[in-house]
Amino acid sequence: IYGGAGGGWDWSPWVFVSPLAGLMVLTGLAIDAAARKIKNPMLRIIVIIALASAFATVWVRIVQSD
Repeated sequence: IYGGAGGGWDWSPWVFVSPLAGLMVLTGLAIDAAARKIKNPMLRIIVIIALASAFATVWVRIVQSD
């Protein structure tokens, strides 16, 4: 089912359920907090883009390491 060297996934579904799901929840909460607390619209956009970029970077590093 996971494919291995022949194709498909090399990792189990638990890779997404545990650490990556937690990472998504924490990123979403951080973006929500930034959207609510930061009043300056330009600073708010910059912070949200930085949070989304950090999330994407960590996601790619985790998926590529497996």
